[in-house]
Amino acid sequence: MQLPGSIAYRTLVVVQRDEIQHVRQQEKAIRTVLRLLEPLYEDQQQWEHYMGDGRQDVITLAMDFTPKLTDAVLTSLANTTIRLGGKMSGGQNRWQDCCILLPNTQSLPLQQRSLVVRAKSQQARHTVGVTSVSPERHVTSLSIRAYQSSHIIYRPELAREDILTLQRDLEGPIQSNIAVPIGGESGQPLGVLYVTSNEQDAFNEEDQRILRIIAKITEELLYTYKVRQQVADTLTDMLEDPATVDPLFKDFASESDFLRDLAEILTTIKEQVERGQAPMTSTDIDGPVKEISFIAIDIDSNVQESIANSYGDPTLHNLNKAIGLRIHDLLPALFSNHFNCTLYHIYGSIYCLLLRGFTLERTKSNAERLRKALEGSIAVKQSELPGGTLTLPDISVHLGATWYSYEKLAEFLSPRHMRSVTDVRATLYHSLDFALKLGTDTGGNIIYAWDPVTQTYMPYQSGEEQQQKK
Repeated sequence: MQLPGSIAYRTLVVVQRDEIQHVRQQEKAIRTVLRLLEPLYEDQQQWEHYMGDGRQDVITLAMDFTPKLTDAVLTSLANTTIRLGGKMSGGQNRWQDCCILLPNTQSLPLQQRSLVVRAKSQQARHTVGVTSVSPERHVTSLSIRAYQSSHIIYRPELAREDILTLQRDLEGPIQSNIAVPIGGESGQPLGVLYVTSNEQDAFNEEDQRILRIIAKITEELLYTYKVRQQVADTLTDMLEDPATVDPLFKDFASESDFLRDLAEILTTIKEQVERGQAPMTSTDIDGPVKEISFIAIDIDSNVQESIANSYGDPTLHNLNKAIGLRIHDLLPALFSNHFNCTLYHIYGSIYCLLLRGFTLERTKSNAERLRKALEGSIAVKQSELPGGTLTLPDISVHLGATWYSYEKLAEFLSPRHMRSVTDVRATLYHSLDFALKLGTDTGGNIIYAWDPVTQTYMPYQSGEEQQQKK
């Protein structure tokens, strides 16, 4: 293309000198910028209509590509791509058709995803939402190869075999074509920009720079679509259950639920103390309040660090849920009166059990049984696909256990101490945090529990372990 005659040459292009050091690189940057500006200058008579005085329409980028509809923004981008190819001597477009293809699903591995046309230029005969290429049926497809390799795939001259395998009724007598990945610089590509031409060698190095920039613009649009779609998808859940943000843990009671339930128990005891009543039994409320205890569980820090480094944060996030599900499933087997046990997800990998009517020794022994039951391997569900479960070995946890008799709680809440339910609740909660942190500081795979003899938190040893040491 002969850019010196372009109307875009009236533009003053300023290039950062310390970023582009060589004259040749400056020329590449300037020529690329000028070519991108040409359509803007050609349509300058329309800018007054869109940007002049008065009220104007604003396009909201939120297409979800579910229906077989044409997206206005991506379609305009495909048409602009054809214009950027320029004209031949006879006035025809150098580039024939442009299509933007996106994967039909993100749940399959990249090598198994088909690509569907989601936008096309005006003259293209492909059908949006219908025309597709798949790895199984179209192994020679440029779009599939560009998508899976994250390389530009270019055929400057099509061989007879290439022409015969093309969908000639859709693409016509093309002589060259090119497929440019959309994204892929720092992860998996989002799709492919596919362009054809009726002349050979129609996509030189300068053309490829232009197409790369168009692909980057498309990438930004697709990310915008995705973010806005995700926000819109959660609106219904937000209105139904505003307290739950991460749906992965929606089936677990939260820290707020734990604090509320604990406050209800303490309020009941405070009212009894003020009326001079004896502690409630299991017939008065759902579970006795003669004594309450807590078991906090957390995955050992070295395990979390190893999994995050080896598999990434999403796998660790899924492991946190898997641990909670295993604790929930173990309760009937480990606790004879498990209906008096309530499980809460506090945050991260930390869970808490609120136990009603368990003695200190039973609380400790149940904590030890739980620790042993959580040791070893655990299956983590990564996706809904077959084979989407990952087995993680060498899982270990540490636990903190606290226990309070009715008399001690009544003392905390007695009028002479002048302590509110909120203050007592905070004391109990912080004590549990302290016991759990002792397990972290020790290195994990241990239980710290309240010892009434030493009046402090000590490592717990079961009777079996004590016998073994003797």
